[in-house]
Amino acid sequence: MTIPRFDDLPYDALARYFAGELADREAEALRRWMDADPERRQLVERLREVWAQARALRQSWNAEAALRRIKAMEPESARAAPSFPWALRIAAAIAILAGGLVVWHVVLGGRGKQEAPAEVATRRGQRATLRFPDGTVVVLGPASTLRYAAEVRRRPRTVDLDGEAYFTVTHDAKRPFAVRTAHGVARDLGTRFVVRAYRTDSVAAVVVAEGSVSLAAGVAGDSLVLAAGDLGRVTAGGHLATERGVSLEPYLGWTEGRLVFQRTPLREAAVQFGRWYGVDVRLGDAWLGEEQVTASFRDEPAATALGLVAVAAGLVVEERGTEFILRRRAQ
Repeated sequence: MTIPRFDDLPYDALARYFAGELADREAEALRRWMDADPERRQLVERLREVWAQARALRQSWNAEAALRRIKAMEPESARAAPSFPWALRIAAAIAILAGGLVVWHVVLGGRGKQEAPAEVATRRGQRATLRFPDGTVVVLGPASTLRYAAEVRRRPRTVDLDGEAYFTVTHDAKRPFAVRTAHGVARDLGTRFVVRAYRTDSVAAVVVAEGSVSLAAGVAGDSLVLAAGDLGRVTAGGHLATERGVSLEPYLGWTEGRLVFQRTPLREAAVQFGRWYGVDVRLGDAWLGEEQVTASFRDEPAATALGLVAVAAGLVVEERGTEFILRRRAQ
C-alpha cells in the first residue's frame, strides 16, 4: 500500500472538493482516487474535519491565495520540523488556510505506530491545541514552539517551550509533567497553569489557575511552589519571585480568544499585539513604553484595537501596511 507523499497530493482538487466547488466529473475522479487506498481515504476524511473547524472560524476565504500558501508552506515545514508526520503537517496546513487567529488541533496517539512530532510551532496570529495520550491538553499561544523527543506510546511528560502555552495536566505523582524554558523549569503538582517564556523575554512567568506548580531556576536551581492565583517569575540569572492573588484574565484570556491588558506597560502591550495580530507595532518615542494599557479585545481588527489604545493614551496611530507606529499627538 502506497501512501501519497505530501507533494503528490492533489491540492487544487482537495481544496475545491472541501469547498463544494469541484465539478461532478472531477469529484468522481477524486473519489476513485480515495477509494483506491483505505489509508488515503482516512487521511482525506481527517483533513475534511480540520477544514470544517477552520471554516467555522468565519474567516474570509480566497481559494487561490490559500492554495498558494499551502504549497509554499511545505519547504518551510520540512526544514523546521523534519520529523513531523506528513499527515499532520497537511492537516495543520489546511487549517492554517483560514488565516488570522486560527486554532488548529493535533491529536497525539491512538494512530497505530505513528510517532509524535518532535516539534509543533505556531506563527504570529495563530494558536494550536495538542492532546497527549494521558489526557494532558496544551494550548499553544501565538509565535510559540513546543518540542519533545518521545514516541507517542511512551507518553511524553517533559516538553520544551519557547513562547506561551496553557497546560491542563493529568497528574501522575510518579511521573510529574515538566515544562522546560530558557530560564527555568515548571513542574506540575496537579494543576492548570500558563507559562510565558519567549526567548526574547528577560523573565519567564508562570501563572497557576488551579492546583499547584513547582517553579525552579534551571534544572537543579532554587525552587518555589505556586498555588492557584499565584504568579511566579524567574530571570535569566536564576532569581525567583512570587506575586500572590493576581488577576488571571491578562494571562488566561488569550486561551478563550481575548487579548487582555491590565496596567500593562505599552512596550509589553506592543509586543503582544504583534504576536496576536501578526503585525509589527513600534513606539515612535522611547518614553511611551512606560505608558500603561488597560483594555480587552476579542474580534476587533488590529487597526481598530490599536486606535482605541491610542485614543485612551492621547496618541495617534500611523499605519504602514502591516506596521503600526504609535506617536505622541501633535500639540
